[in-house]
Amino acid sequence: HIGIFKSVNISLFWHYSANETVSRPSPPASVSIQCDSYGVEVRWEYPDLDQDVQFQVKVIHDFNQRNSNVTQNLTRSLRLNISSMLFYPAYNRYIVNVTTVRGVEESEPTRSDIFSYNKYATAKIKCHLDFPEVELSPKDGKLHVQFTNPLQLYRNSPALRSLTDNLEYCIETEEGRNEACETCEIKQNTCETSVVFSEHRGEYCVNLTGKIGQRFFNLRSSCFTGDIRS
Repeated sequence: HIGIFKSVNISLFWHYSANETVSRPSPPASVSIQCDSYGVEVRWEYPDLDQDVQFQVKVIHDFNQRNSNVTQNLTRSLRLNISSMLFYPAYNRYIVNVTTVRGVEESEPTRSDIFSYNKYATAKIKCHLDFPEVELSPKDGKLHVQFTNPLQLYRNSPALRSLTDNLEYCIETEEGRNEACETCEIKQNTCETSVVFSEHRGEYCVNLTGKIGQRFFNLRSSCFTGDIRS
């Protein structure tokens, strides 16, 4: 009788362990980060959404620091806008863990690459802002440059949250590498300046770059065709 009892126990233990292994959901795949002037979205893949699963998204702030902060959210989608989950985004760097949840069972987390809006942070993904559209026109024999202040245009972006820095921008022309740099204050709706060209060219092209503190902009190129001397 004792031998039979042991056999049943072993059989039940093996059956329970096998069920426990099967019931654990598989982890998400291909966790990626898309970030731009307006915010950050995390995306991932999952082979079978018919399993009634949810996904737990954890954003870890300055993950290698001893006192790192964590925010988290649950979703049934394969993407989530995490802009509101970013703590101190002007300077921090982040990593995202996505875990599959089915009932009380959780998968192993799948991790994203490190990302940051801070140009000087050590991160694989650097999130830059797009320089706004530029309007060029002749004015007093110069090329007048005007654009919407990105501090107003992107005021809801996590990259600019709680910032007091002004915009510093530089304009480079085809005539040389000398850049004309200006400051546009946070209270201004429009940024504008004029650029001098030494000779008539028929087409006047400029490259604009800028930064707001440690947040940098992608280069914007723009051209004006016509005569600016009139």
